[in-house]
Amino acid sequence: MEIEIGVGWGQAVVPGNFTEEIAFPTPWFDLVARRIPTDNTPYYSLRAADYVSVVAETSEHHIVLVKQYRAAVDRITIELPSGHVDPGETPEGAALGELEEETGYTADKLTLAGVLTPDTGRIGNRMWCYFAKVEKMQPAPAPEDGIEVCERGTRELMGLIGKQEIENALSVAALFLVVARGYVRFEPIS
Repeated sequence: MEIEIGVGWGQAVVPGNFTEEIAFPTPWFDLVARRIPTDNTPYYSLRAADYVSVVAETSEHHIVLVKQYRAAVDRITIELPSGHVDPGETPEGAALGELEEETGYTADKLTLAGVLTPDTGRIGNRMWCYFAKVEKMQPAPAPEDGIEVCERGTRELMGLIGKQEIENALSVAALFLVVARGYVRFEPIS
């Protein structure tokens, strides 16, 4: 069967065959205008540092979460320990640092559960998702300002997701990636 490639839905675009310019730089991200050869209209996206997220399981089989105010949505959210990969930093180093800084927990080993693309339509970064068995640091440092640490069992955690009290899509995606890999078993909610 021969497929005709034409204008529109089936139009062939060769990956990497584009021109781009930074339309608006900020300290947190750049707004990039990219033009592909078949369309001179710019396509805008954000270029940001990669993210890391850690599904941290305690010896009691609880998952470590953080509550914090998020200005973008103007409310307190419940999320996994997460952050950006700074220049010169490895994703694993960033994940260990965020875990310790945000929660006061440490891990001897991180297991990479997978690398996701948070929003292929608008953001060009990746999210490195890790799983770790964790212990409270001794002495435990205070969490970052504005962060409250909490732990939840998997059944309660599923209930929070089901009631959309955990609404951060990136945290939910990382949790389910860890479940899909078999690192944590979640019980269904009724």
